[in-house]
Amino acid sequence: MPEGLVPLVDLVRGLVRTVVFLVRNIVPVTVASALGWLGVRYSWAIPLLVLVLTGIGVGVWPEWTVPPSSATWWRECLAAVTYVGKRERGRRLRVLYACMYYAALRPAEAVALHKDDCHLPANGWGRLVLARTLPETGSRWTDSGSTHERRGLKLRPVTEIRTVPIPPVLVQLLREHIAEFGTAPDGRIFQTERGGIVGSTAYGDVWTETRALALTPDQVASP
Repeated sequence: MPEGLVPLVDLVRGLVRTVVFLVRNIVPVTVASALGWLGVRYSWAIPLLVLVLTGIGVGVWPEWTVPPSSATWWRECLAAVTYVGKRERGRRLRVLYACMYYAALRPAEAVALHKDDCHLPANGWGRLVLARTLPETGSRWTDSGSTHERRGLKLRPVTEIRTVPIPPVLVQLLREHIAEFGTAPDGRIFQTERGGIVGSTAYGDVWTETRALALTPDQVASP
């Protein structure tokens, strides 16, 4: 063998050792870091990935639908809430609850929803473009002395937005609500009778009364 050449078997053995080292030490750390970053940055994609993998694994796409009992439960509550509260408080909050149900909005996102955030076509699906929240923190902890403080979306950069597709039923509910109650001076869709920000006590108390009116005692006792 000419001087300076490495036998093929030694070369292959060296390559194998290098690959084993990388797989055991470097790759797991890199993959874990990448998955962790993706989980935080694109958390919305994880349920979609699960759905795709489930469909591939079983060979059919699973039917993800709301159980009939749950759908009936919600329809009854959305009808009953219009009879709850003084000064039409229940009617004013009906569509706020619908946004939490149909669009999975957090309470602070729903309270901060503006008319300009909504794309509400006459027919078909619409969308909400969320850019702000109004969490209730207490006047002692805000710069303005208000019980609410405007912030960005939870666990996201301040300037980031989130677009949410909404079904036709919610599109129609929002259109009807805006036509009946208008908006607050700053454009908020949901407001008190004097144009103020809806507090957690208000929508919490109304929902408690609504459950008692619409549901059976066993259902009310459940979470």
